[in-house]
Amino acid sequence: MLRPQTLLRASKAAAMAPRVGVRNASSLASIPAKAAGFVNCTIFWAKVVGELAKQVYIKEGLAPPTQAQITSVFELIKKSAIEAASRPSAFIESVSQVNKVQVAVKGTVALVQILGLFSLGEIVGRRHVVGYKHY
Repeated sequence: MLRPQTLLRASKAAAMAPRVGVRNASSLASIPAKAAGFVNCTIFWAKVVGELAKQVYIKEGLAPPTQAQITSVFELIKKSAIEAASRPSAFIESVSQVNKVQVAVKGTVALVQILGLFSLGEIVGRRHVVGYKHY
């Protein structure tokens, strides 16, 4: 025999079922709208960055490399590769003569710069120097 409480719970659950379905359907319907908003935002900022890059390009007087410059660079790379392949002992000798201390110092300086920029980005993103503000 069914108790009245069980029937009451069942009727409440049956009454809530359509609302739950509508809520899930509306959240699924909002996904394309959110995606469209994200795409619009991305396109806007891509245009802003493109315009800024164009202004810098013009102001700095930048120009793409000429065909002669590209050819000379590839010829130099090709010549170096052929020389290293023909005399591997000379290549190994030149690599072993690299100043390891100087390379270590340059690597450390680059690492400190990267770490500093990362930390600065974290500070700007959090809008706080240490930790996150608790709301």
